[in-house]
This record gives sequence, structure tokens and C-alpha cells, in this order.
Amino acid sequence: MSSGLPKILGAGVFDTSIRHEYRFKGGEILTPLRTVKEYEIELFCEDGGISFVNGQRNEIKKGCILVASPGDKRQSLLHFKALFLHFSASDERLRQLISTLPRFIRDCDFEKYKKLFSALCDPEPNFDDYSDVADSGRLIDLLYTLRRDCSVNAVRDSDDNGTESAVRSSVEYIINHYSENLNAEILAKRCHLSTSYFYRIFTQVTDVSPNEFIIRTRLTAAQSLLVSCDLPIVEVAERCGFNSQSYFSFQFKERFKMSPKAFRQKHFYKI
Repeated sequence: MSSGLPKILGAGVFDTSIRHEYRFKGGEILTPLRTVKEYEIELFCEDGGISFVNGQRNEIKKGCILVASPGDKRQSLLHFKALFLHFSASDERLRQLISTLPRFIRDCDFEKYKKLFSALCDPEPNFDDYSDVADSGRLIDLLYTLRRDCSVNAVRDSDDNGTESAVRSSVEYIINHYSENLNAEILAKRCHLSTSYFYRIFTQVTDVSPNEFIIRTRLTAAQSLLVSCDLPIVEVAERCGFNSQSYFSFQFKERFKMSPKAFRQKHFYKI
């Protein structure tokens, strides 16, 4: 496996109510405090229990997702049931992405994330020598999807007035339509606002301009494609909304200090 790809160390279903060491204990059960050694991510499948991460108390509800990084302190008040993934990640870009995620994420789309987790926690039998590469791609897709949803929710959680509602709608539109022709003027028209006013409020709420947000969204999607498939770079550029391969390559190299081709060679094993 390429050193840049994450490596799955463990995956499955963790149900404390049926585990031998907890099954016959009565009353509330508080697990010992432990230090996380590798990355851990869990999707809780039902209500019940409490998770403590670095001393922060989090009531477990169905659809909550926990993201723990090496060095975090974890403890749980049982019982709970969760799909879990334990993995290592050496790539700095991926580690930065994970660091942007909250430790405890509430009110996720359970069915959507159950499908993403299940592909890794309960996979079909696969005897291909490169199945681990495919699993790494699925894990990256899960993390990217979680990062994208957290970005939308961050805007959604701001005070809900007319201007911020317009920005929230625009962020969601960009994430779902980044492959299409988009710019500040087009987005402003969708919100029935002047381009200058829309540009100003979008930048105030998100800390970046509309055009910069579009480019970042497209480049993040391009990174995922470059890692997970062997499409020609010109097609990756087209699918991610860039008008030309040269412009795509310029923007990619400007931000990541390497060409799309070099990025693929570093992070992807061709199957």
C-alpha cells in the first residue's frame, strides 16, 4: 500500500450490551480512561450511553458520529452500539482534513453514513490483492463527505436571518453543483441579490470569497478522484468544473505545490 493512503486497522460493529465483559454487570458501567493510539471514528446506531472525549460529555444518540485522533482521552458510560473504524493516516493533507472535524458530530444523516460505514465494516468477501487500496478510497470518501457536511452545518448553525440563509443555500448549491458553470454573479442571481452585496455577505460568513470557495470545493473533489480512480487528468478537470486542464493544473499546483500528475503518483497505486 502507498504510504500516503490511510490503512484500516480494524472495523466492525461494537455492541457493549452483548460483550462478555459487560453483559452481566448491573447498573451504570463506566469504562476505564484510555488514550487513543490511532484514528477512531464511530457511527452510533441507537440512543443510549455517554461518550467522554478529552473530558467533554456527549450524550449518544442514533446518527451521532465520534471522531478521535491519536492522543485524545476517551471514556464511555455504557451501553451503546456503533459501527467503528480504526485506521492510521500518514499523509499530512489527510491528517489536516481530519483535524478540521469536530470530535462529536450530532444529527447526521444516519442512513447515508450507515451505507458508507457498512462498505468498510461489513464488506463483501474480496480476495483481490488490491482490495485494501479500494478500502482506502472508501475511507477517504467517508472522511471527505463528513468534512463537506460539517462545512454546510457550520453555516446552517449561524444566526438564521435573510442574508445568512442566502449564504447557506449558496454553500449547499456549490457543494452539490461544483461541476457546473458557477461564479459569484450566478449565485447572486439565484438569491435575488446584487453581485457586490452577495460577495460581501458570503465572504463575511465563510471567511472566503464565493469564487475561492468554488475553487477549493472543486480542488478537494479533484483530489478525491485522483486518489480513487485512474481517469485521465483532463477528465478529472472537466468533472470538477474546470474549463481546461491547464487552468486546473495551475490552480492545483498553486495550492498544493505539486501537479495533479505528481499528486496521483504520490498517493495512488494504479490497479
